[in-house]
Parts: sequence; C-alpha cells; structure tokens
Amino acid sequence: MSAAIFQKSAPPTSKMQTMYSHLRQGHFIVPLRIISARSSNNMNRISPKKLLLSKWTAVHPIGKQKHFLVSKVILPEDPQQGIELIEIEAVYSKKTKQICWRELSDSDHWTQGWK
Repeated sequence: MSAAIFQKSAPPTSKMQTMYSHLRQGHFIVPLRIISARSSNNMNRISPKKLLLSKWTAVHPIGKQKHFLVSKVILPEDPQQGIELIEIEAVYSKKTKQICWRELSDSDHWTQGWK
C-alpha cells in the first residue's frame, strides 16, 4: 500500500490521523487509497436526473429482451415529490414497460450500459 507522509502541525483531528499517529513520531502516515464501507458491489449508482436516454442491460432477459433504453421519466403530480417511475423501452422490439427507477440500482438484475 502506498502512503503519503505529512508533517505534524496540529494534534490529530480525524480517526485516521489518530490511528496512524503512533507509528512515527512527528509524522502521520495516511494511506492514499481508502475504501468506503458504504460502497457495495450489488448496487448501481444512478441519479434520477440523468436517467433519460440511459442504456441498461437486464442480467436475466425480460421477455427475450436484454437491452433497454430509458425512454421516459414520469414526473409526479406534486412537484415537491421526487421522481418514482420511468418507462424503459426494449431496443429490439420497441416494447415499453413502466418500472420504479430504483430497481435499476440493483446490479443483480440490471447493469448500466449495453453488454
């Protein structure tokens, strides 16, 4: 693991600095690559604002269709509420289906892009 060494100018403020401060007197050793505990392998990171015309591949084909395009973002009647539904269109057959946009974040069912 690569590390960067910083001069000690103030007492340790973060948990990381406190953890590594005992290793070298007068220096903090901080790893350059930190993996977040919140990141998960089974979740796609998506934003509802960028869904329109995004491309998706079904992990398990739906009605013999595998590649889909978000053709419509359905806005709620109350503008204060967030987006809930989208319409996906099969690329080959042009059939459409409404789903909750959060279903796309499950990587057990969907992958981003056409693969």
